[in-house]
Formats: sequence, C-alpha cells, structure tokens
Amino acid sequence: MPTTIINLKVKTVEEKAVPPQNNQLGNMIVSADDITEINGDTSLRGQHSGFCVRVRKPDFWLCEAGYILPGIPSTPFPNGGQLQTKGLLKFSKLVNTVAITGGTGDYRRASGQVKLDGNNFELTIDTP
Repeated sequence: MPTTIINLKVKTVEEKAVPPQNNQLGNMIVSADDITEINGDTSLRGQHSGFCVRVRKPDFWLCEAGYILPGIPSTPFPNGGQLQTKGLLKFSKLVNTVAITGGTGDYRRASGQVKLDGNNFELTIDTP
C-alpha cells in the first residue's frame, strides 16, 4: 500500500462555540479553515471544516473534519477530492493525531493519519 505525505498550512476563517463554553460535557466547537499552502505551494488551496464535542473533562474532545483538496501535482492525487478524518483531541497538547477514515475522488479508499501541530497539518495517506 503506497504512502504519501502531504503538508498543509491552514488559517482559521471562523470558529464558534455552541453553546457558549461552560466546561460541560457536550460543549461543541465548530470551525472553518482555509488551506493556504500545500506542500509549500501557495497556489494550491483548499478547505478544512469540522466540529468537536467535549466528551471528557477537562480537555478531551471527539472531533470530525472534512477536507476539500485540489489536484496535487507529483502525487497519486492529480484530480483532488475530499478527505474525512476523526479522532480524540486534547487541546492542551501541542500536537494531536487523528485518523483518516476515507474520502472521495482520488482519496476514495484512503486511510492513514493527520498530525495537527498548530496551523501545520501533516497528512500521511495510505492508498491501495
């Protein structure tokens, strides 16, 4: 199974707590990010949007996110598509990792993981 690493830089467009945070289970955060750079190329852009629900106090959140990615030259993903991810995050940690659970288009049978480090995301994508 081939593995491809893709590096993204993201910029938050909007983030909202629903309802306002009160440190309770079930609190939710919804966010939308622009992908401003892919593998060092600022002409390649995409979107990242997701939500997280607090599932354990004080700081564990179950998150799900979707990525819309363009075709990326010199990769197995020349036409682009969508990726889906999910996993547990602990916001107090500097780096978190979530699972790639599938996708569409070039990512139709993708699996792997995403390492989240601030505004830098490293996608390790396994494809059949």
